Amino acid sequence: MDYHELQVKVYDWLKSQNDTDPNFTFSVRQKASTGAEKNYFIGTERSRYFSTTFWNIPVSYPGSSTDLINLVFALKKNHKLSLYIQFYQTKNPNSIQNQYALELIRNIKPRLKSLPFFDFVEGKETLKMELFTVNLPKHYEDFEVAVNDLDQMLKEIIPVVNEEILNLKKIHPDFIANRLLPEDQKRMITKMYERFDKYAVAEVDDQDDGESWKILHEFGDWFIKAYDESPGIYHGMIFGFLYQIANFKKIISEEKLNNYDRETIEIVKKEIPNFDYEGLDYFEKFLDSIIKKYSQSCIMKQPLNEILYGPPGTGKTYNTINKAIQIANPGFVLSNHTRKQIKEEYKRLTDEGRIVFTTFHQSMTYEDFIEGIKPKIEENEDGTKKVIYEVEDGIFKKISKEAQKPRFKNENSVEAYTFDDAWSELMEEANKHLEDKNPLVLKIQTPDLGLKIVDISDKGNLKLKPIYSEDSKIYTVSYSRIEKLHQVFSDLSVIKNVDKEFRAVIGGTNSTAHWSVLNYINNKIKQKTKNETIEKELPSLPYVLIIDEINRGNVSQIFGELITLIEEDKRLDNDEALQIALPYSKKKFGVPSNLYIIGTMNTADRSVEALDTALRRRFSFEEMAPKPELLNPSNMIEKLFWEYKDHDWNNKEYKPEEDKLFELLEVSEDLKNKKETIWGQMKADGKGSKTGYFEEFSFGRIDFQELLTTINCRIEKLIDKDHAIGHAYFIGKNNQTIVDSFYKNIIPLLQEYFFGDYGKIGLVLGRGFIKLKQNESSVFADFDYQNDYSEKESYEIVDYRNPDLDYTLEGTEIKMDFMKAISLLMNKPVL
Repeated sequence: MDYHELQVKVYDWLKSQNDTDPNFTFSVRQKASTGAEKNYFIGTERSRYFSTTFWNIPVSYPGSSTDLINLVFALKKNHKLSLYIQFYQTKNPNSIQNQYALELIRNIKPRLKSLPFFDFVEGKETLKMELFTVNLPKHYEDFEVAVNDLDQMLKEIIPVVNEEILNLKKIHPDFIANRLLPEDQKRMITKMYERFDKYAVAEVDDQDDGESWKILHEFGDWFIKAYDESPGIYHGMIFGFLYQIANFKKIISEEKLNNYDRETIEIVKKEIPNFDYEGLDYFEKFLDSIIKKYSQSCIMKQPLNEILYGPPGTGKTYNTINKAIQIANPGFVLSNHTRKQIKEEYKRLTDEGRIVFTTFHQSMTYEDFIEGIKPKIEENEDGTKKVIYEVEDGIFKKISKEAQKPRFKNENSVEAYTFDDAWSELMEEANKHLEDKNPLVLKIQTPDLGLKIVDISDKGNLKLKPIYSEDSKIYTVSYSRIEKLHQVFSDLSVIKNVDKEFRAVIGGTNSTAHWSVLNYINNKIKQKTKNETIEKELPSLPYVLIIDEINRGNVSQIFGELITLIEEDKRLDNDEALQIALPYSKKKFGVPSNLYIIGTMNTADRSVEALDTALRRRFSFEEMAPKPELLNPSNMIEKLFWEYKDHDWNNKEYKPEEDKLFELLEVSEDLKNKKETIWGQMKADGKGSKTGYFEEFSFGRIDFQELLTTINCRIEKLIDKDHAIGHAYFIGKNNQTIVDSFYKNIIPLLQEYFFGDYGKIGLVLGRGFIKLKQNESSVFADFDYQNDYSEKESYEIVDYRNPDLDYTLEGTEIKMDFMKAISLLMNKPVL
C-alpha cells in the first residue's frame, strides 16, 4: 500500500463525510516540512504513519509533538493498514489548560474500555504520559476494506468525547475544547492547497531516512528495556547507535560525537520517549537540548546557600571546587577530566571572577564582607598628602554586583529576503503591469532586448514573450523550476554555458526565459537582504562565593541585615524580592538569584562560633564524612584507568601516573601482567557497573582503608563521629610518608580531641604508639602532698621518627618499629 496514495484515499473519504455533513470536520497538515511538502496530514513517509484530529484542544508541554486526541493511520511492516484513536497527554501538566486536558481523557477512558468490538490498549502506569488507544481489531489490505469499521468506530467514540468535553466545561468554563468549526475546516483546506501549489512534486529518496528512523525507533524500545535490566552492559551502546545514525545521515559532527560522555546515557534513556521521530534530521538538536536541560536541572537542584560540614580531612574544600565548577560551568563534565584539568578550569573561573574564595576568621567584619569606610591616601599636584575616607565594597558586595552586570553579544543580524519573497514580489509587479496593460519587461543577456510577462496561469506559472514580436512563441516559467535553478545558481556570473548548465538542473527548456526570471529573483534578493550588527543581551551566568571555615567568624555580625536577603525567595527577580539601603553608601542593595554561596564547616573545631538558628535555616547542610573506600587499592586503580580511558598504555600523560600509583601501592608483578586483560573486562562491563576487579591481588602498602575504619570506629565510641579522622590524611601516602602524617596530623588531632588524655589516645592507637612513662621518685620536691601523685601513671608518644629509638614492647622481647605498631593498632599479631 502506497503511503501517498493512502493519504489521498483517506482525505477523499473524510472530505466526502464533510460534504455530506459540514459539521463533520477534521484537521489537515498546515506547514510543510522536509519530505512532507505534499502531504495531506501530520506524519512523514519514513515514519509510515499519519494522523488527523476532530477537535481543537490546545496542549503544549516539553517534548509535545501531537494533539491530545488523534485518529492514526499506520502502515505496518507487512504493508497492511492499522487504524486507532490515540489519547495522549503528560501526567505532569505545566498549565491549567494541560491539567483540564489530562482530566478530560481520564474521564473518557472508563467509557471507552467497555466498548465492544474494539481493542482497548493502555500504557504502563510507570510512563510519564497518560496514554491509551482504541484500535480496530484487524489489519487491512486496503483502505476501502477498512471504511465500514472506521465509520463505526468514529460514530461510537466522537459522541463520547463531545459529551465529556461539555461535562468538563460545565465545571471548568475556561477550558478551551471544541470540535473544529466549519470555518476552521475551510481555512485549513485552503491553506493546504496553497501549499500544494507552492511546492512542486519532487522525487525524494527516502531510503536513508527510513533506515535511520528504523534504527532510532528500534533502538529506543530495545535500549530502554535492556538498560533497565542490566545497565552496566549498555554503557557504551549509545555511541554505537549514534555512529550508526551518523553513517546514514551525518546528523552529528564527528567532533561533537566524540565529546558526548557515557554518562549521557542516563539522560538519553529517560528522554528518548519524548523524541518526535518525524524530526530525525534534528536529532543533534534533540540531544543537545536534553543535555542542556539536564545541566540546568543540575544547577536547579543545587541549593543557593549550602554548607559542607564534617571532621578534618574529609575533602570539604576539595569538594567545594567540584561544586563551584559544576554550578559556574555546567557543561564541564567532571568525570571527563583529570584532576589537573579540573584545577585549571577552577583557576580560569576564578580569574574571570565567576568564583571567589574567602575564609572567615574571628576578625572578619561586616565592613570587610559587605561595605565599610576605609582610609585612602590622596596626593595633590604639589606633592602634599592627606588621608581621605571612602566607602569601599567588600567581598560579598563585589561579587553580587558582578553577578548582576548584564551580558551582551554582538551578532550579525540578517534581515532575510528569501526566494519566496522575491517570487511573490515578481508576481505582484507582473500583475500590476498586466492590469495597467503595460507588461513587465525582464532583461536578458542580449543588450537592448528582453522578455515581457504577458500572462500568469491559474497554477501561478509565468508566460513570457520576446518584446520584439507579438507573433513570437510564448514560454512558460514555473515556480518549481526557478527555485531549483536558484538553489544551484544564486550567482549567475559563475555560469559559462547557460543552455548546458540549466539543462543539467531542470532538463530541456528555454534557457533565455528562465535566465531572465532567475536574474530578476537573484537581484531582488541581493538588493533587499540586509546585514547589520545588533547587540543581544545574554542570560546571566552563575557566580559562586566559597566561604571556607564559615563558622570561624561571627556570621550574624558579618552578614548583618543581609542575612534575610540571601534566602531564595528574597533574591532579586523573585516575587518576594527584597532590597535594603546599605548603612555607609546609602544605596539600595539586593542579592542576585544567580549567586551561589558554598560554605565549609569543621565539626571538630571547638574554637568556632556556634551557628545561630537564623543562619541554619537559611542554609542547606551536606555532611562530608570520611570515605575509607577512596583508599582501597582496587578502587584507586580502577579510577585511574577510567580517567585515562582514551589513552594508550604508553601515553606520555598516562604512563607517569600509572607508574606513580603502582609504586605508591607497591603493586605485584602479577597485577602488572594482567592489567590489560582486566581493563578489557572493565570496558565490556561498563563504567560503574561493579568494582573490585583487583581485590584478588596483594599490595605491599599498609591497608589504609582498614586502618582508617578502625581508628574512626574507636573515636566514635569514645567521643562522637564529628571528631573522626578524614581520609585526606592518607591520600597519596605510602608506607614511609604515612609516618609523618601520623605524627604531624593524626596524633595532634587525637591529642586535641581527648584533651591530652593519653589513656584514651592509647585506646585508639594501641601499645605500639603509647607507652607507660617510668615514674622517678625525684620528680617532685620534698613535700607531704607528693604522695597523692607519686604513684600516678603517665604516658608518652612513641616516636618512630627518632633513629635512636629502642623500644621493646612491654612484657615481650619484640623490638618495635612503625609497621609493627600499625599491626598492633589493627589487632593483628606481631612477630
